[in-house]
Parts: sequence; structure tokens; C-alpha cells
Amino acid sequence: MKKLLFFCGVAAVLCSSCGKRIARVESVDIVPQPVSVVASDGAFDLTKNTKICLLSDDSTLNYSVRLFNGLLDKSFGKPLPVIKSTQPEAGAINVRLSGLQPEEYTLNIRPDGVDITGGSPAGVFYAFQTLRQLLPVAVARGEKAGVIELPVAEIADKPHFAHRGGMLDVCRHFFTADDVKTFIDILAMHKLSRFHWHLTDDQGWRIEIKQYPKLTEVGAFRDRCNLQAEADAPKDSVPYGGFYTQDEIRDIVQYAAKRFITVIPEIEMPGHASAALASYPYLGCKGEGYVVPSTWGVKADVYCAGNDSTFRFIEGVLSEVVEQF
Repeated sequence: MKKLLFFCGVAAVLCSSCGKRIARVESVDIVPQPVSVVASDGAFDLTKNTKICLLSDDSTLNYSVRLFNGLLDKSFGKPLPVIKSTQPEAGAINVRLSGLQPEEYTLNIRPDGVDITGGSPAGVFYAFQTLRQLLPVAVARGEKAGVIELPVAEIADKPHFAHRGGMLDVCRHFFTADDVKTFIDILAMHKLSRFHWHLTDDQGWRIEIKQYPKLTEVGAFRDRCNLQAEADAPKDSVPYGGFYTQDEIRDIVQYAAKRFITVIPEIEMPGHASAALASYPYLGCKGEGYVVPSTWGVKADVYCAGNDSTFRFIEGVLSEVVEQF
């Protein structure tokens, strides 16, 4: 009798540690739509003991693995074990490189395992982003789980365009460095390959240039957040704005690179320059009277092409921009 009670107790402990089963998504809906999707009944049971088996020595594959494990960490309480091997593992997520086009991939989810094949580490990354979209919503919420079901499906995909970009304007509304990273994560999930970062405009200068410190001391701030053109729009008690230090810029560029996204900085010229002219009035033909605008609309003031100092300024700014990117 004591033995029976003991075994019952062990079974109860094991069951309580397993956690709940999170059911598979009802349909295989991927954005953007892959080239080919063949969905079937059934599911692969993903557990905290499911191995990720890397069949290549390319260390760049670790970017994809770490990000995918980060999505599962709250549900499983730990990352999936990662191993390297020359042979596929039964019941594992097997990851390999092959002769596909560089950003092409195949993803085969079966009840007995998952196979990911990419033409390059970028292709593998996009396969993991598809796998990410197939995780149930409960996983995104971080609900605890013992089993996460993945739908059985065969997916093949490659991009239609090499340049797939999204733009973020941080001049009219300032986003923190963490906000920018969140935006990059959204681009990555949708397999976009370029981040257009709109860093300067009339209403704000957002990138640190050490040769010209007033660009961020003066040009990064305006007297209110609201850009509506009403003359009686209230001014804020604290100037609105912000900027990114060069260290923050470099960190964000590296963050994007690990998601196979190239960052393209956008520096406006010759127009959309009011923030720069307010910082260094000699850059404009009038030489005075410039402010960082707190309204929308087309501004007539531009960099003065007749001043040699304008070209020295542009060369100095671009040299530091290139160094950061």
C-alpha cells in the first residue's frame, strides 16, 4: 500500500510539472504569403526537451536560434537545448544550409519532427520567423506550457524583391531606442530586409554629430509635441524631443544586422532643414531667425548652396553618419 501511494505521489508531481497543452493554430496563415503552403491535419508536439539540431557550423545560425528560444522561454521556463550534429535527430528541429537561393527556405513540420533548410543563414532566419508566426497566441502572452502544438505543414518560400523596406519617422514623433528595436522586430517578423530610419527633418534632428553638438542641443527639441497648425495651440512646459547617441545608433545597427536587416539612415537636404538651421544659422542664406518648427507644413528655408561652409557641414555630418552605419 505504501508503495502504491508513493508511485501515485510521483505521478502527481510529474503531471503537475508537465504544464498544459497549448493547441495548434486553427489555420496556417503567414504574412507575407509564402510561395507554397501545404497544410495537413495533425501537430508536432514542441516541449522544453525538444532539441534544436544544427547541421552546419555557421555561427550566424545562432542568431535565429536565440531569438526563437527567447519566444519560448516564458512558456517553458528555459530555452530549448541546442546541439550540433552531422546527422538529423529524431523528434528535433533540424536546421541545415543547402543550395537554395540565399534568402530562400523550406519548412517541413511533421508529427515526428521539424526540418528547416535555408539557402543561407538569412533563409534560415526567415524560416524561424514563419515558425514564430505559427506559435499559438498564448505563447506570445507567455502562458506556461508543457506542450506547444505546431501545425503539420510543408512551406516553401523566397522573396519576390531583394529590397523590402519599412520607414520610421522619428523626427515628427520621437521614439526611444527600445521603441526602435521593437519596430525592427516587427520588420523582421515580416521578413523585411531594410530599415529606413528618417533621422532629420524640420521638426527635429535626431542623430548625434560630435563635430556639430548644437544639432542635438538645439535642433533635437521644439516647444511642443502637438504639430497642429492652429496659432493658439498650447506650448508645452517642457520642450519636446530627443536624440540618439552614437553608441545607441551603433547598437541599433548591430541589433538590426542580427535580424538580417540593413539600416539606411535618411539625412534630409537641401530642404527639411529647419532644425539644422536653428542650430547653425550660418548654414542658411538669411543667416538668422530660424527655429525648430512646432507645426506641419512646407518650410521655405533650405541649406544655402552659395556658402562653402554648407558643404563643409554636409561633408562633416555624412562622414560621422557613415562611421556609425
